[in-house]
Amino acid sequence: MRPIFLSGVVGMTLALGASESLCAEISPSVSEADYLNDLPVVLSASRLSQPQQEAPAAVTVIDQEMIRASGFREIPDLFRLVPGFSVSNYTGSIPVVTYHGMSDAYSRRMQVLVDGRSIYNVGFGQVNWRDLPLAIEDIDHIEIVRGPNAATYGPNAFLAVINIVSRHAAETHGNTASISTGQDSIRDGMLRHGGQIGALDYRVTVAQKQDERYKDFPSLARDRLVNLRGDYQLNDTDALSAQLGYSEGKWRKGDPGDFTYPTHDQTSTSDFVLLHFRRAQGAQREWSLQFNHSHNKLREEWIVPLGVSGTPVPPPLPAPLPATLIYPVNLNYEAWRDSLEYQMIANPRDDLRLVWGAEIRRDQIKSDSYLGTGKTLGGNLYRLFANGEWRVTPRWIVQSGAMLEKQYYSGTTLSPRLAVNYLMTPGHALRASISRGYRSPTPVEQGGDFKFAYSGLLLNQVNQNQGGLQPERVLSREIGYVGDFRKQRLTLDARLFYDQYSNLIGQITQFFPPGTELLDPVNGYTTTRNLRSATLRGAEFQLRWRPIEGALIIVNQAWTTVHSDDAETRHSVPHRQTSVLISQAFKGGYQASAGYYQEAAMTWLGEGDPVKRYERIDARLARRWRAGVRAAEIALVGQALNGAYSEFRPEYRYDRRAFVTLTLEF
Repeated sequence: MRPIFLSGVVGMTLALGASESLCAEISPSVSEADYLNDLPVVLSASRLSQPQQEAPAAVTVIDQEMIRASGFREIPDLFRLVPGFSVSNYTGSIPVVTYHGMSDAYSRRMQVLVDGRSIYNVGFGQVNWRDLPLAIEDIDHIEIVRGPNAATYGPNAFLAVINIVSRHAAETHGNTASISTGQDSIRDGMLRHGGQIGALDYRVTVAQKQDERYKDFPSLARDRLVNLRGDYQLNDTDALSAQLGYSEGKWRKGDPGDFTYPTHDQTSTSDFVLLHFRRAQGAQREWSLQFNHSHNKLREEWIVPLGVSGTPVPPPLPAPLPATLIYPVNLNYEAWRDSLEYQMIANPRDDLRLVWGAEIRRDQIKSDSYLGTGKTLGGNLYRLFANGEWRVTPRWIVQSGAMLEKQYYSGTTLSPRLAVNYLMTPGHALRASISRGYRSPTPVEQGGDFKFAYSGLLLNQVNQNQGGLQPERVLSREIGYVGDFRKQRLTLDARLFYDQYSNLIGQITQFFPPGTELLDPVNGYTTTRNLRSATLRGAEFQLRWRPIEGALIIVNQAWTTVHSDDAETRHSVPHRQTSVLISQAFKGGYQASAGYYQEAAMTWLGEGDPVKRYERIDARLARRWRAGVRAAEIALVGQALNGAYSEFRPEYRYDRRAFVTLTLEF
C-alpha cells in the first residue's frame, strides 16, 4: 500500500473520531451487541462450532453489515474483502475467484459450499457464479477458510474453502422488494416473502439481474432465479430444512471482428434440491443427514462460414466450397451431482469434542463437444472424515483430523491435519498447523476430446487428454495469531504460511506429425499433464476496528512470494493485495461507506493475459427510514470511481459506473 493511501486511512479515521458527536443514532443494522461483539464463532474450519481464535485454520467472516457497506451486487465481488483473494471476470459473464493466484478462467482449486452443498461444476471444477440460485440478499454470512482444508472438506479444498450460509427462514418473515437501476445496463429486481405456518418457517425469493460489464465487447448478461426454503421444527430434538432453487441466464459473448468466434448468446439453467435432517440428543450428541441433487445445463452455439468470402478452407475439404456451406459449433454440456452425507458430533468428555461422518456422491457430465460424441464421464466418490478437538489444559488445544476419499480418477487419498492452539490470554491466541491435501482431476482434464468435424471429416483437434493424471498435492504449514483488543474495539487475524504444491496439472501443446496437418498445423492441440510444482510463502492479516459508535473499518493485506519451475505459474501469483472498507452511520438513518481495492500485476493462466497493477475505489451513500410498520432504504453506489481498470485481459476494461437501489420492507 502506498504511503499516501495509508495517510488517507489515518485521516479518515481521525475524521470519524471528530464526528462521534454526530453519530448518536446508529443504523438499525448495527446493534449494541454488534458494536461490542467478540470474535465470531465459526464452523467451517473443522465442522465444529468454535470461537475464531480456537479454530485450527485462519477464517474470515463476511457478515451482512459488510455486504451492505460494500455496495456489491454480485456474490463474487464480496471476496475482494478477504486477504489474498483475486476477483476477475472472463468474457463479461464468467466471474473468476481464486486465492493466491494459480488460476485460469475456471478456477478449479477451491471448495465452494452453500449451506453445506458443494456447488463447483462437475466437469470443469469451477463455480458458475452467475448461475447460482441464491440472491445476495438471502445470505446470512460467508465463512472463508484461508488455506488448504482437505482434512475437513476433501480434495477440492486445495487452496481455500468458501462456505456461504443462507438466512434461516425464521429471520425473513414479511415482504421485501428491491430494484436497482444504473449505468452499463444495470437493471436488478428482487421480491421476497417469508412467513410461518405452525412450526414451519418458509421463504420464497425471486430475483433478476442484468448488466453489461465491458463496453468494447459483447457482455450483456441477464440472470433470473427462484429460491424456496422451509425450516420445520418437528419436535424438541428434530429439525428438517428443505431448499429448492432454479436459475437461468442468457449471456452475450464473442468478438464481432472474429468470424470463428462471432457475437452469440450463451444460455444456462441450474436447479437443485437440498434436504437436511438434524437430531440433537441432548447437549452432548447431535447427528444429521443431508441429501443434495443438482443439475446444470449450458448451451453455447454459433456458426462459422467455410470457404466463403475469403475464409479459409480446411485441408480435408475440397475447394471451392458451396457458397451456402456453414459449420455449426457448439460448446454445450449437461452435468449432474447427487450426494448423501451423514455427520455425527459428540462430546464424550468435557475436554474432548469429536465430529465424524461419511459421504457418497455421484458426478456425471455429458458433452459431445468437450468429451466426444455420446460420452458421459464421472463416477462415484466415497468419503470418511473425522476431526477432534482436545483441550489438554485451559490454554492448550490440540486438534487433528483427516479425510479418507476414494475418487473415480484419483483412487484413494488420505488428507490429514494437525493443529495446536495456545490461548495466551482471553481473546488472544497463537496457532500452528500442518496439513496435507489433494485435488482430483476433473472429467474434462482427464478425458477431454474437443475437436471440430464436418460430415465425418476431422477439421481440427483442439484438445485431447489421454488420462492417467495424478492428483495435485499440497503440503501446508502455517503460524497464526488472533487477537481481540476489547478496549480498543479492534480485532486482528494474521498468519504466516508456507505451502508446497506438486503434480500441478497444466496444458502442453502437441503438434501433428508431418503429412497429417489439419486445420491448424501451426498451433497444434493441447493436452493435460502433471507438469508443475510451486512453493508459496508469505503473510497476510485482517484488521477489524470500531473506533466510535456506528463505525466499521476493515483493512486486509497479503504479501506472497512464489518459486516455481514454470514461468506462467510464477506470474499468476500477485505479490501484494490490499483492501480497505470504511463505513459510518450518522443521525437521521444516513450511512456512508467507501472501499479501496488494490492488486499487483499478474497474469491469469490459460486464457488470461498480463494485466497491470490496479486500484479501484467504490463508495456508497444510503438513507434508511421508517415506512409504515417496517422500513425503506435508498442507496447510491459508485464503482471504480478512480477510472477504468483491467483484471483478466488488458482489453477487458471495467469502467466507472453508478447505480441506485431502492429497498422496501412491508
